[in-house]
Amino acid sequence: MASLEAFRQYDFEGDETWKAYLSRVEIPSGSEDALLKLKAKYYKREIAATARPGPPGLPTRSEVYIIAGEWALVLMAILSLQPFLPRLAHSAFTLTCQLSLLTNGLKLCLQHGTPSLSPFPAAIMPWMTAISGSAVFFPTLLSVILSSNRHLGVGVLPLAIHALLHADAASHHTFGTKRWYQASFGRVHALVEPRLELLRTAAAAGEVGLGFTTLLSVVQLGLRGAGTAFVIWNQLKLRYQSGHSGHYHKQVWLALNQRAAPILQRVPVLQRLVGSAQGWFNRRA
Repeated sequence: MASLEAFRQYDFEGDETWKAYLSRVEIPSGSEDALLKLKAKYYKREIAATARPGPPGLPTRSEVYIIAGEWALVLMAILSLQPFLPRLAHSAFTLTCQLSLLTNGLKLCLQHGTPSLSPFPAAIMPWMTAISGSAVFFPTLLSVILSSNRHLGVGVLPLAIHALLHADAASHHTFGTKRWYQASFGRVHALVEPRLELLRTAAAAGEVGLGFTTLLSVVQLGLRGAGTAFVIWNQLKLRYQSGHSGHYHKQVWLALNQRAAPILQRVPVLQRLVGSAQGWFNRRA
């Protein structure tokens, strides 16, 4: 189970060797099974085979900061969504965005190093190109967007789920044998581990819901709302096409399409509009 979870959590999008390997292999369009088998083969040969055997060592200070920050993020996200204390919800929302930016930013730096700033901006562009393909990039970007758009509060849901999944897996891997962990976070792990697929689908649904919320905000905020919607929908397209998150996004869109099918059949104009949107989503950049 531990090796399977490690495979699921592995950041293929941030692995340049995997990307180079994938570019040399032809996969039938839309074949998720073929892609999954290819990932499993690569992971077994390149990652699992070089993993250090034996029990996990002591976590680094950065890893402890990330784990603690993500657990705090989950708590703040829950408080931000409660409707009874508006001031507390507002403060918790701000802290959720800040914690997400700090923890995901630290992950990016650990994975890709810190960027060179001289000469600016030319020196930072290769680093930005590298991190844009990482699974951590989207929650980092989302943290920045949400911090100045309180009306997009639904966006804390995917942030919290991504943080929960990583914190739970990292805590279990690092502290799983400790008695204090088994009496506290171990109980959370017992709830999370059997529901991984459901939680990942819920995160994708939250991201899609955020996209529709940005469309509504265009009416209220005009050009500023349109800019935010443009960024979010382009990210949703990338998430849809991504090998890491695409499976769950496609499940969400399939469910939405099935629900909307009776309405679309009665409104041909709307059906053509949706068809154009689907074509744009499937079109590679």
